[in-house]
Amino acid sequence: MRYAFIRTEKAVYPVAALCRVLDVSRSGYYAWESRGPSATAKRRSQLGVKVRAIHAKSRGTYGSPRVHRELRIQGDVVSAKTVAKAMRAEGIAGKRKRRFKVAKKVVQAVALLLIFGIYWFLLAR
Repeated sequence: MRYAFIRTEKAVYPVAALCRVLDVSRSGYYAWESRGPSATAKRRSQLGVKVRAIHAKSRGTYGSPRVHRELRIQGDVVSAKTVAKAMRAEGIAGKRKRRFKVAKKVVQAVALLLIFGIYWFLLAR
């Protein structure tokens, strides 16, 4: 985190001064800057690509449990919580089912049929 701050501020302040203030060595900063992304960062970015692909294939309906299941079927060993974190990081979520709600017109029609059915039943007696 300190090194990232130095990277953003080195255009304004000298690197030596930033390293002194943040109590890090200059050689440590330059070593960090020359390194590539870590193995974990690479795995997470690959997981993000796979999660996006599975989510898109499901037309946006799959949430983290189903995406996790699909990844397991494909042979990827990853935990459900990691998949949920990756989905949050990508800003994607599954669609939620809507609550079933009977249409008002249907309820009114059934009520009328019941009322008139009882009425005709009583008249037929």
